[in-house]
Parts: sequence; structure tokens; C-alpha cells
Amino acid sequence: MVKIGHCTDFSKNAEKALEAVLFNFWSFDVTVDLIHLVEGDYKEAQTKLELYKQELINCHGVRMNFKTYGPN
Repeated sequence: MVKIGHCTDFSKNAEKALEAVLFNFWSFDVTVDLIHLVEGDYKEAQTKLELYKQELINCHGVRMNFKTYGPN
């Protein structure tokens, strides 16, 4: 199993970096943790992460596992 933490600011550069990682690990059992650090209100960031995760699932299917985490 390959575990990858990917920090994102939801920019095109971050998206391209993640696609490069996924391309290089496509044949492995991969878990990708999407990370976006924010100060203050996290609800907008959490919504963006969930939308980003759904987009990745739609693109890559179930062969990869994408997780997001919010404050406990």
C-alpha cells in the first residue's frame, strides 16, 4: 500500500501536481489524503475538499481511495 499526503490550495498547479502523482502510482494500491490547512472558519475549505474528492473519484473511480478530514 502506498499512502500519499497531497497538500492543495485548489489551484491549477496543485491539481497538475496531484495528477502527476496519480499517474506515477496508478498501478499501486494507493491512499491519497487531501490536505488543505486553514485558519478560522473551515466550512468553505471542507466543502471545497469534498467537491475535489468527488471530482477525483469520478475521474479515477474506485481504484484509488481519496479521504478528507475536518476538525474533530
